[in-house]
Amino acid sequence: MKKIKLALFIVLIFSASSIYANNRINNLLKKADSAYNAQDFYIACQIWESIVENGYINDDIYYNLGNASYRMGDLSKAIWFYKKSLLLSRYNVNAQENLNLLVNKGYAQLLPQPMGVTAFFNKFFTAIPYNTLFWISWVVFILIGILILIFIFRKKYSSRGGIFWILVVLSICFIYFISSFIYQNINIYNSKSAIISVPSTNLRSSPDSLSIAVAIVNEGTEVKCLESLGNWEKVLTPSQKTGWLQREYLFMLRNRLPDNK
Repeated sequence: MKKIKLALFIVLIFSASSIYANNRINNLLKKADSAYNAQDFYIACQIWESIVENGYINDDIYYNLGNASYRMGDLSKAIWFYKKSLLLSRYNVNAQENLNLLVNKGYAQLLPQPMGVTAFFNKFFTAIPYNTLFWISWVVFILIGILILIFIFRKKYSSRGGIFWILVVLSICFIYFISSFIYQNINIYNSKSAIISVPSTNLRSSPDSLSIAVAIVNEGTEVKCLESLGNWEKVLTPSQKTGWLQREYLFMLRNRLPDNK
């Protein structure tokens, strides 16, 4: 009984701290929304970015940052934010529509979507949005812990069978949730995609500014980073050309915010 009380106490403490953090974030979100509605896009971006920098990752925030960046004329950042939003949730229809609009207007060139087995695994492990996965995993983990304690201290063995099978189902779900969470973490924080951040630049044959220019890439083009060397990245373009670019010309999608690091 003491162990059950301790478990419940820990759950209550965790819940209280989560509620406090959520209230603080909600207040900041309201300020950002007010600034955006007042067309003070710079202030809105500052608030949203401060939330992201403090570790709160949300597809809607990235979507809003994309809209604000577009309103300020920063197309490469807008594209980056929409792509980041879709990494967190492929169900963000608004982000996808705005990204498609930028593609149709010629402001963005994107890499082709994965096909075959890769596409299947991607859909399977991204079926639940990233933020939802985090909370579902915690809830299921807590339920499993409580049920294990009930199972251990249950005196009637006849009722243990039902609890056991519930634990089996929850455990399978938990394994899927954790696997999906890890998969999405890898996609989000180890993404090899990047967005060209300058109006145009030369794609070089080697990591040297004096080497032969093999192609010109424009702002808003998505590239895949294949190899790093110093401050250079070997990239693959949507037209399947490979070459080297200086990292300062790229917004790396693996970062929390679009910078050139």
